[in-house]
Amino acid sequence: MADGSIEIDINGNSSGFDDAVAELPDKVKASTIAFGDILADLGKKAISSLSGVVDSAMETGKAFENSMSNVSALQLAAGATADDIALLKQAAEDFGASTQFTMAQCADALGFMALAGWDAEKSVDALPGVLSLAAASGMELAAASDMVTDYMSAFSKSVSDYTGEALTAAEFSDKLAYAQANSNTNVAQLGEAFKNCAANMNAAGQQMDTVTALLGTMANQGLKGAESGTVLTAVMRDINNRMQDGAISINGTSIAVSDANGNYRDMIDIMADVEKAVDGMGETERSAALSAVFTADSIKGMNLVLNAGTESVRQLEAGISQCEGAADEMAKTLNDNLTGDLTYLESALDAVKNSIYEGINEPLRKLVQSVTSDVAPELNNLVNALFAVASGVEDAGEQMQNSVSALISWVTKQLSSMLPVIVNALGSVLGQMLLAIVQNTPAIFSAFSEMFFQAADAVTELAPKLLTALADVLSQ
Repeated sequence: MADGSIEIDINGNSSGFDDAVAELPDKVKASTIAFGDILADLGKKAISSLSGVVDSAMETGKAFENSMSNVSALQLAAGATADDIALLKQAAEDFGASTQFTMAQCADALGFMALAGWDAEKSVDALPGVLSLAAASGMELAAASDMVTDYMSAFSKSVSDYTGEALTAAEFSDKLAYAQANSNTNVAQLGEAFKNCAANMNAAGQQMDTVTALLGTMANQGLKGAESGTVLTAVMRDINNRMQDGAISINGTSIAVSDANGNYRDMIDIMADVEKAVDGMGETERSAALSAVFTADSIKGMNLVLNAGTESVRQLEAGISQCEGAADEMAKTLNDNLTGDLTYLESALDAVKNSIYEGINEPLRKLVQSVTSDVAPELNNLVNALFAVASGVEDAGEQMQNSVSALISWVTKQLSSMLPVIVNALGSVLGQMLLAIVQNTPAIFSAFSEMFFQAADAVTELAPKLLTALADVLSQ
């Protein structure tokens, strides 16, 4: 209007608005348009971000769900209860949110334990040790779990510290981690060696500590992996083959293989006696003395041990037998850097994504099931009707119209019934996002705290400039 006022009638229509806007200064109009563009762009980005969060949550949640389904199937087949499955799921979630490994990876590790016949309680107790071993060795978590279950069974007669207590997964993992750190081999290579010697050495009453120390000693001189396991088995084979009345003879010296109870002596002790028997001999004399017991494929290992000296083997074995917490300590050291921090953060955020997935999982399943049972048949009818029309079938047009009408009617009906489900699903996404963030706040806050304080300092520094700019905008 001429006087610059704006009138609004009873229906909410305004007059004079365009004139009023036209009279605004060009700078204010430009600012208004720019602000509107910013809001529109923010809206688009918010929708895109939410979509990205949902997509990522779906991938994370499906991976964990599939892994847990595998664990559940194996455990239920072995007689596990619903409470057992809940215990396993909770363990995978807890360790997945607080370690460098994801929940799906933790579930896969539990799956290998189930394949080994371990029940839920034993599997949950073993998981921390397996996690530490995988982190310390750089192995894939599932591979570390497979190795622990395989060779703990292979060394079934072994004890942790010669007191009669069976090895735990944590102790087993500590021994492997210590051996990796104190000899020229790694956990994966030890696994390859165990594959060729563990069962035979266990049958001969040899401790896991003894076997690992011997393998580590040979590895220090270049013999490692599967070959070292084969050689160690050959050494024990030849000792058994040449044994008479519980002893072998080296150049006329009788060396006891079994003790007074008829059980095998420790192999390092046997080798120490062999070392004494050949001490002071020349090379050819020693070779002849050893060849009387050991064949071509075993004498290599015997010579490597004697070259290193059995005392060095004992020192390594002593360290392996007293290395509690070695795997966990190594894992912490290896991850004490920015890369480790980011990995832990990623795992914590995976827990958030999984919480979102669990919130939308049920509504989405119902929606998919409805489409499968109802939408697909109607679409099939429509396709058949279209082909009938194209083929010139009599009354095909009417059939197509009926199919289209039926499909439209179904879609209308389903939209009205599914709309609450869709709305609930969207609400669930937002709700689960907030809930998951609250539940995982400690882990996330730990990773973001430093960045937050840096941002706060920056805002404090810029505050006067921001306020001055804001005041200028408001005055315009």
